[in-house]
Amino acid sequence: MNKGIRRRLTSSYLILILLAILFLGAYLITSLEEFFLSNKRADLAAQARLASELVVPLLEDQRSGGASPPGHLQKTVENIGRDLDARITVIDRSGMVLADNWEDPAGMDNHAGRPEVRQALAEGQGSTIRYSDTVRSEMLYVSLPVAAPGYETAAVLRVALPLLEIREQNRRLWAMVLTASLIGLLVAAVAGRHLAVRITRPIEEMTKLAGLISRGELHRRIEIRGRDRDETAELGRALNHMAAALKDKISELSREKGRLETVLVNMVSGVIFVDREARIILVNPAAEGILSLDGGEALGFSHVEALHNYELSTRIATVLEGGPPVQAEIELIDPASDSLVEAGVAPIRGENGGIIGAVVVLHDITRIRRLEKIRSEFIANASHEIKTPVTAIKGFAETLLEGALEDPAASREFAGIILREAERLTGLVEDLLALSRIESGRIRMKREPVDLTVLAGMVVERFGSMAEKTGVSLVLSGEAGRVETLGDGRRLEQVLVNLVDNALKYTPAGGRVTVSTAGLGTESLVTVEDTGIGIPSEDLPRIFERFYRVDKARSRQLGGTGLGLSIVKHIVEAHGGSVRVESRPGIGSRFEVRLPLNKN
Repeated sequence: MNKGIRRRLTSSYLILILLAILFLGAYLITSLEEFFLSNKRADLAAQARLASELVVPLLEDQRSGGASPPGHLQKTVENIGRDLDARITVIDRSGMVLADNWEDPAGMDNHAGRPEVRQALAEGQGSTIRYSDTVRSEMLYVSLPVAAPGYETAAVLRVALPLLEIREQNRRLWAMVLTASLIGLLVAAVAGRHLAVRITRPIEEMTKLAGLISRGELHRRIEIRGRDRDETAELGRALNHMAAALKDKISELSREKGRLETVLVNMVSGVIFVDREARIILVNPAAEGILSLDGGEALGFSHVEALHNYELSTRIATVLEGGPPVQAEIELIDPASDSLVEAGVAPIRGENGGIIGAVVVLHDITRIRRLEKIRSEFIANASHEIKTPVTAIKGFAETLLEGALEDPAASREFAGIILREAERLTGLVEDLLALSRIESGRIRMKREPVDLTVLAGMVVERFGSMAEKTGVSLVLSGEAGRVETLGDGRRLEQVLVNLVDNALKYTPAGGRVTVSTAGLGTESLVTVEDTGIGIPSEDLPRIFERFYRVDKARSRQLGGTGLGLSIVKHIVEAHGGSVRVESRPGIGSRFEVRLPLNKN
């Protein structure tokens, strides 16, 4: 671009020089030509006057019938023309040619219509430049009327010269002008290029600096040349100042952008920006996770196309149309899981107060609502579980007080029932307290080597008599050698006790319960497998929830509190492990506990 400016400046300079030279040359040549023609007209007029002095007597003689020979006028005209080196023509008033030294007068046309002849007769002298059909050449004509003193004009004497010489002089002058123009152009080209370089070099440097600034090299500066008040120097200083200010501004914006991006990326809440045309221009990772969006694919698309949620899109559209900020709970329908989102939509206003977009802030409250539901269910279940033994204790105590104490057999039976219900209530309270302490982390787990094979053997031995009473086969199976983990032996024993106790309670007589241990790479595996009644598939996701029972009536009959599996889950997770269950109704269940293997 800069070279283009240089070329344009140089070419403009050269064109101006060329036009000036050509205009001046044309003016000078035209003036010289007019000067030459004016001089030549004066010369021809003088020659015509001299020639008329010689022609007048001959014309008077012919007019008076004198003794001049018939061809004397023609010969005189030829002699004059030879002496003057010009064409001499004598024409009478009627236009007939009387004598001519270049052509035969008898064969020449009538000259009454020639402009120089008419002008001479009308004005006393005529002059013209025209092409002569007779001699086939451009000629300069000067004509004078010829008459004796005291007589009217008898004829017109015309003197003519070809303009070849003048035209040749003009051509030579034009050649000189063109030569001078070429020389001047060469000199002007050198001078013009030097001048253009001086003018455009600062512009080139500033253009280069602007390009570097646009590529982010804001530390670059232009060297100021020229006078302090020179326009290019002022422009250079302004550009340097702009680069410095731009560097500071961009640094500030970069810091602000970095802080904003850090905030947006690490926000738990989802944030979406929508422009005035309802296109998504920003989505933070939290929003991508909440709405299952691919942020890169959503950018640039309408919120209706990208979000696929009518309720949320309706609220965004309302705000963009000038409505007030909105806050609403919106249900997101997802193939994997339904979730509940608290969405706040507020307008973004420009400098003039107009709406230029909207910001959407999303809070995933699915877990909060689920916890609220679990809490309410827990309170209801705990109240129900506590109410049952309390009601029984109260009822039998009232019965005893109303007279049953007088019946020793009945009072003994009622006292036994009260004791059992009290023990059940005590177990429920203890389980609740244990679960609360485990969840809150108030129970300090020991970290010592625990041989799971030995621990499983102890639990199987402990439940041996119970298995015999119920007619269930209780078997210990596992790899030879130690299967060791780091943990709290007492709490891990509680895990196995709960799992084996449940397996025996829900396995009918003739069934089998198998406890096994194994080491799998970096994990230790403990399984409790039974051939009991099994668990329906719809109940499996909730089997580890507090107070959740598959068969509530049977569970209460067997003395369960509904907290055992929840305690198992929390103890295992506190040890960095996991527990899972596989079950089929009528076939049995398999509980797997995986714990980190101790390889020390």
